[in-house]
Amino acid sequence: MKKKAVHINTSTAFADIVSEALTMGTNFSADSDTDIAAKGATIIGKRTAAVNADVMVTNLTTQLATAVIAKSDAEASLIEAINSGVDKANEKYPNNEAKLSGLGCTLSKEKQALPIPGKVMNGSAVQSEHSGKANMHWKSEPNAKIYFVMETTSTDIMNESKYYPANPTSFDNSKGGEVIPKTLGVPVWWRVYAHNASGDGVWSDPFGGLPIS
Repeated sequence: MKKKAVHINTSTAFADIVSEALTMGTNFSADSDTDIAAKGATIIGKRTAAVNADVMVTNLTTQLATAVIAKSDAEASLIEAINSGVDKANEKYPNNEAKLSGLGCTLSKEKQALPIPGKVMNGSAVQSEHSGKANMHWKSEPNAKIYFVMETTSTDIMNESKYYPANPTSFDNSKGGEVIPKTLGVPVWWRVYAHNASGDGVWSDPFGGLPIS
């Protein structure tokens, strides 16, 4: 498998993002290629902004809500700068593992099959602020690529055969979202299972049980 530098995302801890940004920004800035060096300067600048925004949150030097939003925006901007640097490094030094590693980039790993997802936990569903809809979410399953949602109004809530696909039938993240029950005004139960290329995970315990109006 050819090696290349890989992107990061918001699931990476903030402390790890700024640490990686320092390493990459310093190494990129010192590179002989002007395009790479320019990316390094951008990363360093975005890192400074993100660290300053974090200080605002930590010290509560402004209203918390404002500070948190500012930090989130700065973090997203820093991630974008890092990933832009990663793209440029891959363009300038394709499959050059030593060079990419020397720049401080995280390299791709040998591709392995994901394990089948585990059981989805901590599901909840309550009346949405929108009429005729329920708002649901659950705890993220690390190996999930998509979550399928099943629904029932039966009192036999442990019987999987009593469930039918919800509307919508799936969500791509554990934040869930709004669902539209088939029948309003009666207790509705949902179960969720995670899926990836390796197969389906175990169904969640039933959750909800409230009439949605």
